[in-house]
Amino acid sequence: MTGGNLAIAYLFIQIAAVFVLLIVCGILMLKSYHWFKLRRRLQCEKQVQAYFIDIQIALGHDGPLPKPNRKLNRMEKFIVQAKLMAWIDRVDGSCRNKLIALCEELGFVAQELSRLQQRIGIRKVQAAYRLGIMRSKQAAPILLHELKQQPFGTSLFIYARSLALCARSTDDWERMVMEIVKHRKPVHEITAAILEETGGDMTELMDRLLSNKNPQAKQIALQYMHKKSDKRDEVFDNVVLFRESSGKGNRHSRTRVI
Repeated sequence: MTGGNLAIAYLFIQIAAVFVLLIVCGILMLKSYHWFKLRRRLQCEKQVQAYFIDIQIALGHDGPLPKPNRKLNRMEKFIVQAKLMAWIDRVDGSCRNKLIALCEELGFVAQELSRLQQRIGIRKVQAAYRLGIMRSKQAAPILLHELKQQPFGTSLFIYARSLALCARSTDDWERMVMEIVKHRKPVHEITAAILEETGGDMTELMDRLLSNKNPQAKQIALQYMHKKSDKRDEVFDNVVLFRESSGKGNRHSRTRVI
Protein backbone atom coordinates (compact mmCIF):
# COMPACT_ATOMS: atom_id res chain seq x y z
CA MET A 1 0.00 0.00 0.00
CA THR A 2 2.81 2.39 0.91
CA GLY A 3 4.72 1.46 -2.24
CA GLY A 4 1.61 2.14 -4.32
CA ASN A 5 1.18 5.58 -2.78
CA LEU A 6 4.82 6.42 -3.43
CA ALA A 7 4.46 5.37 -7.05
CA ILE A 8 1.40 7.59 -7.45
CA ALA A 9 3.18 10.52 -5.79
CA TYR A 10 6.23 9.99 -8.03
CA LEU A 11 4.00 9.93 -11.11
CA PHE A 12 2.26 13.12 -9.97
CA ILE A 13 5.62 14.85 -9.48
CA GLN A 14 6.69 13.81 -13.00
CA ILE A 15 3.45 15.16 -14.53
CA ALA A 16 3.79 18.44 -12.58
CA ALA A 17 7.42 18.76 -13.73
CA VAL A 18 6.35 18.28 -17.35
CA PHE A 19 3.66 20.97 -16.97
CA VAL A 20 6.15 23.40 -15.39
CA LEU A 21 8.61 22.69 -18.19
CA LEU A 22 5.95 23.32 -20.82
CA ILE A 23 4.95 26.61 -19.16
CA VAL A 24 8.59 27.77 -18.98
CA CYS A 25 9.12 26.84 -22.65
CA GLY A 26 5.93 28.71 -23.58
CA ILE A 27 7.05 31.84 -21.73
CA LEU A 28 10.49 31.71 -23.37
CA MET A 29 8.96 31.24 -26.83
CA LEU A 30 6.55 34.14 -26.23
CA LYS A 31 9.36 36.42 -25.08
CA SER A 32 11.49 35.39 -28.08
CA TYR A 33 8.60 36.18 -30.42
CA HIS A 34 8.03 39.61 -28.88
CA TRP A 35 11.78 40.33 -29.00
CA PHE A 36 11.94 39.28 -32.65
CA LYS A 37 8.88 41.40 -33.48
CA LEU A 38 10.31 44.45 -31.67
CA ARG A 39 13.67 44.05 -33.40
CA ARG A 40 11.97 43.76 -36.78
CA ARG A 41 9.90 46.86 -36.10
CA LEU A 42 12.96 48.87 -35.11
CA GLN A 43 14.70 47.78 -38.30
CA CYS A 44 11.68 48.78 -40.39
CA GLU A 45 11.49 52.17 -38.64
CA LYS A 46 15.12 52.82 -39.59
CA GLN A 47 14.45 51.83 -43.18
CA VAL A 48 11.54 54.27 -43.60
CA GLN A 49 13.16 57.13 -41.68
CA ALA A 50 14.53 58.69 -44.87
CA TYR A 51 11.04 58.59 -46.38
CA PHE A 52 9.63 60.48 -43.39
CA ILE A 53 12.27 63.18 -43.89
CA ASP A 54 11.26 63.47 -47.57
CA ILE A 55 7.62 63.97 -46.51
CA GLN A 56 8.55 66.64 -43.95
CA ILE A 57 10.55 68.53 -46.57
CA ALA A 58 7.74 68.28 -49.12
CA LEU A 59 5.20 69.62 -46.61
CA GLY A 60 6.93 72.98 -46.84
CA HIS A 61 6.54 73.18 -50.62
CA ASP A 62 3.70 73.21 -53.12
CA GLY A 63 2.60 70.01 -54.78
CA PRO A 64 1.70 66.50 -53.62
CA LEU A 65 3.74 64.53 -51.12
CA PRO A 66 6.15 61.87 -52.43
CA LYS A 67 5.38 58.17 -52.45
CA PRO A 68 7.91 55.56 -51.28
CA ASN A 69 10.55 54.79 -53.91
CA ARG A 70 10.11 51.05 -53.33
CA LYS A 71 7.44 48.57 -52.31
CA LEU A 72 6.87 48.53 -48.55
CA ASN A 73 6.44 45.32 -46.59
CA ARG A 74 3.56 44.80 -44.18
CA MET A 75 5.38 46.13 -41.12
CA GLU A 76 6.67 49.19 -42.98
CA LYS A 77 3.15 49.99 -44.20
CA PHE A 78 1.90 49.78 -40.62
CA ILE A 79 4.63 52.15 -39.42
CA VAL A 80 4.07 54.64 -42.25
CA GLN A 81 0.30 54.67 -41.70
CA ALA A 82 0.73 55.24 -37.95
CA LYS A 83 3.13 58.13 -38.59
CA LEU A 84 0.85 59.78 -41.16
CA MET A 85 -2.15 59.50 -38.83
CA ALA A 86 -0.14 61.08 -35.99
CA TRP A 87 0.82 63.99 -38.25
CA ILE A 88 -2.75 64.46 -39.52
CA ASP A 89 -3.90 64.79 -35.92
CA ARG A 90 -1.25 67.45 -35.18
CA VAL A 91 -1.38 69.73 -38.23
CA ASP A 92 -4.15 71.49 -40.14
CA GLY A 93 -4.77 73.41 -43.35
CA SER A 94 -2.95 72.45 -46.55
CA CYS A 95 -0.46 70.23 -44.71
CA ARG A 96 -3.28 68.10 -43.33
CA ASN A 97 -4.94 67.90 -46.75
CA LYS A 98 -1.68 66.70 -48.31
CA LEU A 99 -1.27 64.00 -45.67
CA ILE A 100 -4.87 62.85 -46.14
CA ALA A 101 -4.34 62.65 -49.91
CA LEU A 102 -1.17 60.60 -49.35
CA CYS A 103 -3.08 58.14 -47.12
CA GLU A 104 -5.58 57.73 -49.94
CA GLU A 105 -2.88 57.27 -52.59
CA LEU A 106 -0.98 54.68 -50.53
CA GLY A 107 -4.16 52.63 -50.09
CA PHE A 108 -4.50 53.05 -46.33
CA VAL A 109 -8.03 54.43 -46.58
CA ALA A 110 -9.13 51.64 -48.94
CA GLN A 111 -7.59 49.08 -46.59
CA GLU A 112 -9.59 50.36 -43.60
CA LEU A 113 -12.76 50.59 -45.68
CA SER A 114 -12.29 46.92 -46.56
CA ARG A 115 -11.86 46.04 -42.89
CA LEU A 116 -14.98 48.01 -42.08
CA GLN A 117 -17.00 45.50 -44.09
CA GLN A 118 -15.80 42.50 -42.07
CA ARG A 119 -18.10 40.71 -39.66
CA ILE A 120 -15.81 40.83 -36.62
CA GLY A 121 -17.05 43.74 -34.50
CA ILE A 122 -13.80 44.81 -32.84
CA ARG A 123 -11.96 45.00 -36.18
CA LYS A 124 -14.74 47.09 -37.67
CA VAL A 125 -14.63 49.53 -34.76
CA GLN A 126 -10.83 49.79 -35.02
CA ALA A 127 -11.10 50.45 -38.76
CA ALA A 128 -13.73 53.13 -38.16
CA TYR A 129 -11.49 54.79 -35.57
CA ARG A 130 -8.51 54.86 -37.95
CA LEU A 131 -10.64 56.22 -40.79
CA GLY A 132 -11.70 59.05 -38.51
CA ILE A 133 -8.07 59.92 -37.77
CA MET A 134 -7.25 59.94 -41.50
CA ARG A 135 -10.24 62.26 -42.13
CA SER A 136 -10.82 61.03 -45.67
CA LYS A 137 -14.09 62.14 -47.22
CA GLN A 138 -14.12 58.84 -49.13
CA ALA A 139 -15.07 57.11 -45.88
CA ALA A 140 -18.12 59.26 -45.11
CA PRO A 141 -20.80 57.24 -46.99
CA ILE A 142 -19.90 53.85 -45.49
CA LEU A 143 -19.37 55.35 -42.02
CA LEU A 144 -22.87 56.83 -42.20
CA HIS A 145 -24.25 53.45 -43.27
CA GLU A 146 -22.52 51.70 -40.36
CA LEU A 147 -23.60 54.40 -37.92
CA LYS A 148 -27.24 53.73 -38.79
CA GLN A 149 -26.80 50.07 -37.83
CA GLN A 150 -25.29 50.76 -34.40
CA PRO A 151 -27.21 50.25 -31.16
CA PHE A 152 -26.70 52.76 -28.38
CA GLY A 153 -23.28 52.26 -26.80
CA THR A 154 -19.59 53.11 -27.05
CA SER A 155 -19.30 51.98 -30.68
CA LEU A 156 -22.03 54.41 -31.69
CA PHE A 157 -19.90 57.38 -30.66
CA ILE A 158 -16.76 55.98 -32.30
CA TYR A 159 -18.61 55.77 -35.61
CA ALA A 160 -20.22 59.17 -35.04
CA ARG A 161 -16.86 60.82 -34.30
CA SER A 162 -15.25 59.27 -37.36
CA LEU A 163 -18.14 60.38 -39.57
CA ALA A 164 -17.90 63.92 -38.19
CA LEU A 165 -14.16 64.04 -38.92
CA CYS A 166 -14.64 62.65 -42.45
CA ALA A 167 -17.76 64.70 -43.24
CA ARG A 168 -18.12 65.98 -46.81
CA SER A 169 -20.50 68.79 -45.89
CA THR A 170 -22.94 70.11 -43.29
CA ASP A 171 -25.37 67.41 -44.41
CA ASP A 172 -23.13 64.67 -43.01
CA TRP A 173 -22.82 66.48 -39.67
CA GLU A 174 -26.59 66.86 -39.49
CA ARG A 175 -27.15 63.19 -40.31
CA MET A 176 -24.65 62.21 -37.63
CA VAL A 177 -26.46 64.28 -35.00
CA MET A 178 -29.86 62.91 -35.97
CA GLU A 179 -28.59 59.31 -35.78
CA ILE A 180 -27.50 59.98 -32.21
CA VAL A 181 -30.63 61.78 -31.04
CA LYS A 182 -32.90 59.02 -32.35
CA HIS A 183 -31.75 56.91 -29.37
CA ARG A 184 -33.32 59.51 -27.03
CA LYS A 185 -30.45 59.57 -24.54
CA PRO A 186 -29.02 62.62 -22.70
CA VAL A 187 -25.76 62.81 -24.65
CA HIS A 188 -25.79 66.49 -25.62
CA GLU A 189 -22.35 67.24 -24.19
CA ILE A 190 -20.47 64.38 -25.87
CA THR A 191 -22.17 65.09 -29.21
CA ALA A 192 -21.25 68.77 -28.96
CA ALA A 193 -17.67 67.75 -28.13
CA ILE A 194 -17.54 65.58 -31.28
CA LEU A 195 -18.68 68.52 -33.39
CA GLU A 196 -16.15 70.81 -31.73
CA GLU A 197 -13.30 68.38 -32.43
CA THR A 198 -13.85 68.62 -36.18
CA GLY A 199 -12.72 72.26 -36.17
CA GLY A 200 -15.18 72.99 -38.99
CA ASP A 201 -17.53 75.91 -39.49
CA MET A 202 -20.74 74.87 -37.72
CA THR A 203 -22.74 78.05 -38.42
CA GLU A 204 -25.10 76.41 -40.92
CA LEU A 205 -25.45 73.27 -38.78
CA MET A 206 -26.34 75.30 -35.69
CA ASP A 207 -29.02 77.11 -37.67
CA ARG A 208 -30.47 73.79 -38.83
CA LEU A 209 -30.42 72.20 -35.38
CA LEU A 210 -32.01 75.21 -33.69
CA SER A 211 -34.77 75.10 -36.32
CA ASN A 212 -35.26 71.34 -35.88
CA LYS A 213 -38.43 70.11 -34.20
CA ASN A 214 -36.46 67.58 -32.16
CA PRO A 215 -35.72 69.17 -28.75
CA GLN A 216 -32.56 67.08 -28.32
CA ALA A 217 -31.14 68.48 -31.56
CA LYS A 218 -31.72 71.98 -30.19
CA GLN A 219 -30.06 71.03 -26.90
CA ILE A 220 -26.96 69.82 -28.77
CA ALA A 221 -26.78 73.13 -30.66
CA LEU A 222 -27.10 75.12 -27.43
CA GLN A 223 -24.47 72.95 -25.73
CA TYR A 224 -22.06 73.45 -28.65
CA MET A 225 -22.55 77.22 -28.67
CA HIS A 226 -22.13 77.34 -24.90
CA LYS A 227 -18.81 75.45 -25.15
CA LYS A 228 -17.56 77.80 -27.87
CA SER A 229 -18.67 80.82 -25.82
CA ASP A 230 -16.79 79.53 -22.76
CA LYS A 231 -13.63 79.13 -24.81
CA ARG A 232 -13.90 82.66 -26.21
CA ASP A 233 -14.36 84.02 -22.68
CA GLU A 234 -11.33 82.04 -21.48
CA VAL A 235 -9.18 83.43 -24.31
CA PHE A 236 -10.41 86.96 -23.55
CA ASP A 237 -9.62 86.56 -19.84
CA ASN A 238 -6.12 85.29 -20.66
CA VAL A 239 -5.50 88.27 -22.93
CA VAL A 240 -6.65 90.68 -20.18
CA LEU A 241 -4.40 89.00 -17.61
CA PHE A 242 -1.47 89.11 -20.02
CA ARG A 243 -1.99 92.80 -20.71
CA GLU A 244 -2.31 93.57 -17.00
CA SER A 245 0.88 91.65 -16.16
CA SER A 246 2.69 93.34 -19.05
CA GLY A 247 1.52 96.74 -17.81
CA LYS A 248 2.79 96.00 -14.29
CA GLY A 249 6.11 94.90 -15.73
CA ASN A 250 6.42 98.14 -17.68
CA ARG A 251 5.63 100.23 -14.57
CA HIS A 252 8.30 98.38 -12.59
CA SER A 253 10.77 98.95 -15.38
CA ARG A 254 10.02 102.69 -15.42
CA THR A 255 10.50 102.84 -11.65
CA ARG A 256 13.92 101.26 -11.89
CA VAL A 257 14.97 103.63 -14.68
CA ILE A 258 13.81 106.64 -12.71
